[in-house]
Amino acid sequence: MKEVENAVSLGAVKTLLISDSLIIKARNENFYKELESIMKLAETTKAEVHIISASHDSGKKLESLGGIACILRYKIY
Repeated sequence: MKEVENAVSLGAVKTLLISDSLIIKARNENFYKELESIMKLAETTKAEVHIISASHDSGKKLESLGGIACILRYKIY
């Protein structure tokens, strides 16, 4: 999650992918505000934000990556 947050803050994210189960977990474990701020920052940098259902195969793959991932506009180091 920190790597994605860093990429979003640099404006390098083209598409932000978040699983719906991560959002539920964030609400239950009190880190929803942090997740919400990442989503809002992504939107302000013109990134697309997609919430993926964990019941689909793609959602299961996203879950295996921690529930959050991004597609970059450009390479960051």
